[in-house]
Amino acid sequence: MSNNEEKNKSYLFDDKLQTYEQKVKDFLLDIAAHKRANPKLALISANLLLHGNLTQHQLKELTGFSIGSISTYLTVMMGIGAVEKRLIPGTHKYTYSITGEIENMFSLGYDIFLKTVSNSEPFLKSMKEKLRKLIDNNKKGAKQVYVAIEDLLNVFNVYKEAAPILLRSRSNNIT
Repeated sequence: MSNNEEKNKSYLFDDKLQTYEQKVKDFLLDIAAHKRANPKLALISANLLLHGNLTQHQLKELTGFSIGSISTYLTVMMGIGAVEKRLIPGTHKYTYSITGEIENMFSLGYDIFLKTVSNSEPFLKSMKEKLRKLIDNNKKGAKQVYVAIEDLLNVFNVYKEAAPILLRSRSNNIT
């Protein structure tokens, strides 16, 4: 590879770091899949998170998607305020990057998680009551399901108690 080609690919990590990059991408894509997020949108977001400012052509090389797809997804992401676009001085090209701080993205994700948990609690508590009656009637398997729901509710409570402390601690460290 010539020096000029190497310069043009400076957004790519070297061979050793590409392994770690892929592990981080896989982790982020796994989270996105569990949240039923669009896989193309998730891969574009992961690359922007990892690399910072990227052009559409760089995103094409990293993702294998068409420029049209990349353009469409970037437009959607800009529309919701998740991505910003900046003109590269002296050119007609733009770079794209995630807006805000990564901590804010995780805080928002955590808020969504807590709302989901809060919405699930009444259902799980009512299931526990029904299972208690089945346990009293010696129904096979009822106790195992009851214990699993009880454990899940306990984990939810830990997260609900820890979230404000963690977020407050993080914001105190930033200021």
